[in-house]
Amino acid sequence: MPRPSDTTSGFNHLKRTLNIDTLFLEVPIMGINGNVYIINDKNAIIMIDTGPKTEANINVISKYLKKMNKPVYLLLTHEHTDHIGLAKILQTQYGSTVFIHNKSKNWTENFETKWDQRYTHVHDLLIRSGFPARYVKFFDKFQEVKVYAESFEANHFVSDNDVLDIAGRKIRVIYTPGHSVGSACYYDDEYKLLFCGDHVVGGSNTLPTIDYVGNNNSRYSSISNSIKSFEKLSKYNSSLFVLPGHGNIVTDLGKYEDGYIKYIDKYMTSVLKIFIKYNKLTPFELYMYLYNHRSVKSVHHFFGRIQILFCILDALENKAKIGKIKIKGSKYYSIVKECN
Repeated sequence: MPRPSDTTSGFNHLKRTLNIDTLFLEVPIMGINGNVYIINDKNAIIMIDTGPKTEANINVISKYLKKMNKPVYLLLTHEHTDHIGLAKILQTQYGSTVFIHNKSKNWTENFETKWDQRYTHVHDLLIRSGFPARYVKFFDKFQEVKVYAESFEANHFVSDNDVLDIAGRKIRVIYTPGHSVGSACYYDDEYKLLFCGDHVVGGSNTLPTIDYVGNNNSRYSSISNSIKSFEKLSKYNSSLFVLPGHGNIVTDLGKYEDGYIKYIDKYMTSVLKIFIKYNKLTPFELYMYLYNHRSVKSVHHFFGRIQILFCILDALENKAKIGKIKIKGSKYYSIVKECN
């Protein structure tokens, strides 16, 4: 089957050749849109992710499902608000059968509690890391995102390498932690389609889509897990399409892996050079040397920056390149020789 000539024609190509619709749904507060893919199979609807719970998104999906009038199977790529927001509504109103990776269970069944814990953790972390009140207050807008999802009980919890038989269609589960603890991709072998959630974001942007874990689990590394997940997906680089949760269709996953690793290496090198020059720094001081808060367009933009920053600090600490120092209740980092 021929590929489309460019990514902008990709969504139309999906519709024409594979009968897959893409709904572009709003993600409030974050300033982005989300992609919801719907495989319009002969006997069923297979939906990948849901978008956030807003009236506009509910109306779009409800109108679509009422027109199709088929059983609905919902495959969720991970536990974040903009991907699970309508799961409960789809279950209760349309009898949808919901699948998600078992590592997401604690989040999806206790969403409100887990969200509060995550928000409080990052809020307090910013204070301990020297961020002034106006930055913390800016981040606090992120708490408003909580209303766009709710707890639900999935019908099936999947694991790595499970092969799902959905209305006769075989779909493989590929566990790909990194963006979140419960991230998974779904691969349709017959049509060579990889639904990847937020493992990558489509378009020219190869920045890491990593997530700083809100439960402060030091055993989990977003960066090392992302790299391992890219390696696991290398055998799917010949997929007809890689279909991300945001942005355009991806036709070269290997390019994204290269871009990701180059970005991480460059970021680590820049951070180490700053530490060598200034010795001890709070994360806020490091943030200002890296960005000076330039061109911050949204809470999502700011949160993305601090997530990458803290993930890089964790990775460098795990590599024994830097170490933490606590001074008068504030968190500092320093080159390791300064900590011995």
